[in-house]
Amino acid sequence: MCKRVEEENGSSHMSKAHLLQVLADAKLELSTLLASPPEKNSGTIKEQLAAIAPNLEQF
Repeated sequence: MCKRVEEENGSSHMSKAHLLQVLADAKLELSTLLASPPEKNSGTIKEQLAAIAPNLEQF
């Protein structure tokens, strides 16, 4: 997802509506990841957060 944003930011002009849609898609993807059952996640909550923190910082 973040790669998609980086690639699309390379375009000379992106509409505000398109940027908002990309952001909404990213938020949905993040909420889906956070809602996954604990047995599908490995490690502690702190380890899981550390794994996704770089992606969160890009937002």
